[in-house]
Amino acid sequence: MNWAATLPLGGRERRLHADAFLALPGGLGTLEEIFEVWTWRQLGFHRKPVGFLNANGFWSPLLNALNAIVASGFLSALAMEDIIVEQELPAALEALSRRIVGA
Repeated sequence: MNWAATLPLGGRERRLHADAFLALPGGLGTLEEIFEVWTWRQLGFHRKPVGFLNANGFWSPLLNALNAIVASGFLSALAMEDIIVEQELPAALEALSRRIVGA
């Protein structure tokens, strides 16, 4: 399987070859990358799973903010249910693997 962590990989063409996307703890570049592929999934450009490695609760403030956006009606609850959020890398990879279409 091909995995894409949200690192500066050198362009969209590399992301298109990944089987899944996992945001590791990171900064603005990581956020840009994961939101882009998550948006593409929501728009139907691909069916590849998207997730967050919430190691030590790193992404919890962001996830709480996204849940508040859901409560405000600006983000679908289905969009939040669509992402994988796991604390440990093995669990994240297993959850992503289960959602890979055709795997």
